[in-house]
Amino acid sequence: MGKLSSHWYYDLEGNVHFEVEIPEKSTADIILPDGRNYSVNGGKYSFICK
Repeated sequence: MGKLSSHWYYDLEGNVHFEVEIPEKSTADIILPDGRNYSVNGGKYSFICK
């Protein structure tokens, strides 16, 4: 087991920043509002959508 978390915010230019943490030894599918998809292993990830 481990920590699963997500956080998002808008910057001053209107971009959306996503921060995701997936537990080690786990996988996740991340689907962003702009249509991008990612299959990731455990770890910390950051994404920006314009």
